[in-house]
Amino acid sequence: MPETKAGHWFTRHWRWLVPALVATVLLGCAGFVAVVVLGVFGLLKSSTPYTQALALVRSNERVQRAIGEPITPGWLVSGSVHISGSKGNARLLIHISGPKGQAEIVVVATRAEGRWTYAELQVQVQGSGERIVLEGQGRSGDLVKRITPQLQAANVTHRHHIF
Repeated sequence: MPETKAGHWFTRHWRWLVPALVATVLLGCAGFVAVVVLGVFGLLKSSTPYTQALALVRSNERVQRAIGEPITPGWLVSGSVHISGSKGNARLLIHISGPKGQAEIVVVATRAEGRWTYAELQVQVQGSGERIVLEGQGRSGDLVKRITPQLQAANVTHRHHIF
């Protein structure tokens, strides 16, 4: 039997080993990015402004007529939620769809003393251009008084104290 030299195996197989190593590194990086992105979307979707807005929209008859039921949120969420102690702010764009069409929920909110106040909460129906204002821009009243019965009717439970 001939004697094998160190590196002999690598010399014969480097053409498939190098691309395999590069592919492994690239897949590892892509997996890491995917985990980070999914984690961020998960945090946005579990935030109080997101869950309150979605519950309010799902129980709104005008939105139900415009896009149909069931109303389902899209996979992607744009925007940000910043919370520092009892203060914070949120700006979200939530894509939703129903059997009759699609729409976007626009949420602009601030948090003071642990309570969220909505400067803007509206649904923009795609295609028709209809805008359904739920809070802000001409609507007055306390969202807390209006949203509590709707959240109870929608059987929404929250992990955080919201009011």
